[in-house]
Amino acid sequence: MRCSELVAAYLAELPLGNVLTEGQVTRHLKNAIRFYCGYATLVHAPSAFEQLQAQERVAEAAHRALPPPVIVPVTDFLSYALKGVEDRCDPEPQVSQWPAPGTEVHTPIDATNGFSGSQDFDLTPSEYALIWPLFRLYIELENATALESSRGMGAEIYGRTTGEIQVEIGQVEERMERLAYRFEVITIE
Repeated sequence: MRCSELVAAYLAELPLGNVLTEGQVTRHLKNAIRFYCGYATLVHAPSAFEQLQAQERVAEAAHRALPPPVIVPVTDFLSYALKGVEDRCDPEPQVSQWPAPGTEVHTPIDATNGFSGSQDFDLTPSEYALIWPLFRLYIELENATALESSRGMGAEIYGRTTGEIQVEIGQVEERMERLAYRFEVITIE
């Protein structure tokens, strides 16, 4: 689902007692995505390095699809051997394992708090499963802060306190590094 659709779905099912605006809800989803992207890139928004690797894989596959080299008859071998080696050799392209200095390795997320254009990311179910709980905690924290600040006006607060929510946010953020980690499976034959 696209991020803008997730915000709209959350606002359509707005929990009872939520005092936040659409802008605040959108900001918290973007913050949760930013935190996730510190440990993994979004599948549908690859980093510059991942795009470079994909181009190199295409070039490598095209190189492997070339026809076999021409076999030179023995009588012509001497003239063939005297030609420059560079003329005959076409080294197999290699896929970069490490980014060059200055190459962006994270999903490109801008500093705005909205979802428009290329910033309206499409989240996979796996990404959604990791980002959504953190987003809900960010929302709950800001809502609890607003409700606790209204206590001076005589309002009775309900739900968890900001301190309890901050502890849980810390736990979820601490687990994110381990949960978001993924790697490419390589088979050696």
